[in-house]
Amino acid sequence: MNLIYITLIVYFSALIDANHLLLKHWIFTHVPRWVLRATVIVAISTTVVELAGYALFFMATFDQCLNKMRGIDLMYLGDTAYWDKFFNKRPILYIRVKVVGISLGIYFLTSEMHVPSLFLDALKYI
Repeated sequence: MNLIYITLIVYFSALIDANHLLLKHWIFTHVPRWVLRATVIVAISTTVVELAGYALFFMATFDQCLNKMRGIDLMYLGDTAYWDKFFNKRPILYIRVKVVGISLGIYFLTSEMHVPSLFLDALKYI
């Protein structure tokens, strides 16, 4: 079920961004989008392992999903986001990070690791 959740989050996040970009509504800051997506992922996570899995899977698949929806090269990187600027200079590292992110994301989201709930842990400090 976790893979379905994160796949839907990636898909709809990419769809929203693709629509903006296709309408030439350029994205000059990624902070509001990042905060919204991070909030959703934290809200649906029940363990630290799930949170890591969601984050890794999202980071490893979002750009390719967005590129596919825009009809551009699957491995295209823009020049606005810090992530894109960094990896434009390091294409081999970019591919390796994607492979590791997808692999670990799927592993964390499908494994039966027992880690205390994020919310129960947080309550200890309140």
